[in-house]
Amino acid sequence: MYILPFSVLPDAIFIVNSIRTTGALLVLKELKIKIPEEIGIVGFDDLEWAPLMDPPLTTISQPIYTIGSTAAQLLLRKLSGAAKIKKEVVVLKPRLVIRKSSRKIAGALLEENTSYFRDFIGV
Repeated sequence: MYILPFSVLPDAIFIVNSIRTTGALLVLKELKIKIPEEIGIVGFDDLEWAPLMDPPLTTISQPIYTIGSTAAQLLLRKLSGAAKIKKEVVVLKPRLVIRKSSRKIAGALLEENTSYFRDFIGV
């Protein structure tokens, strides 16, 4: 079975959905790979069960309520036809929720190289 295609483990894995995140955690535990000591895991969406995982899962949290509210407002404006709506770009910042499935690696990123990322995720 071809599970991890690495001769050396990466510092961390970012997984884009909850089902795959759960699967990755199970596989890593089965392979006796310690999280976060040997590899970090970061998931996406910050679902209710993320803090209950073993270890509690570091995630990227989307502003779900704001996404829905903004989409509804844009749709209502468009449907009202009161004004022609030009193409509009809306940027909503995600938030990094740090828990115990990740760790800081000394020297991995210099502070000056992280300002864009920090601004993007709002930390």
